[in-house]
Amino acid sequence: MQPAHAGGDLNYFSPSASSSSSYSSSSSELKLDEPVRETIKRDLLSVWSKMTYVLRPKSVEEAGAGLRDWELWGPLLLCICLSVLLYFSASGGPAAAAAAAAAAEERQFAFALVYVFLVCGASVVTLNAQLLGSPISFFQSLCVLGYCLFPLTAAAAANLLLLLGAPRGCRLCTVLPALFWAFRVAAAFLQPLTNPKRKLLAVYPVLLFYVTISAIICAV
Repeated sequence: MQPAHAGGDLNYFSPSASSSSSYSSSSSELKLDEPVRETIKRDLLSVWSKMTYVLRPKSVEEAGAGLRDWELWGPLLLCICLSVLLYFSASGGPAAAAAAAAAAEERQFAFALVYVFLVCGASVVTLNAQLLGSPISFFQSLCVLGYCLFPLTAAAAANLLLLLGAPRGCRLCTVLPALFWAFRVAAAFLQPLTNPKRKLLAVYPVLLFYVTISAIICAV
């Protein structure tokens, strides 16, 4: 099945064709009697291979293409890590978190923020892209936004370990480069799937999503 072309001059990526082919190839490798260790190993290798597209892509275009075959283990792990980091940051560090019972509600709120914003952000990005004629799916969007949280997760870890007692403005030194890095890779995924005349409209919600996450990291 050929994807619909707006105006007849766009070469959109077809996720249905790719996912069906990747599913058939991956399903041929799966075995019902496969040891659990092998299954976990394969999933971890898949997570790591996608992480490398964000960590050190040979090109931005390669990074965007490498994240099109979606899976959600990596985004889940990154969400947990970022939530834990924000949990401790909101309470002043691990030692203070154990002693400050009064701040429990604030810490729980900070822990849940990442999950809420990731799901809402993926929904908005997907809906916006589809309205602009892109064939992106919700799970592809969730996968890309989740994996591209890695730079911001690293920035949150640096803030907790090195800048916890420093003024909040100092956190911008780590958050701003991470924001640029995350947005650059995520935008590289969306741009080939969108009408060239509407690229800015497609990537604007992505920028807003990462700016919001960055603001949360700086605020807690």
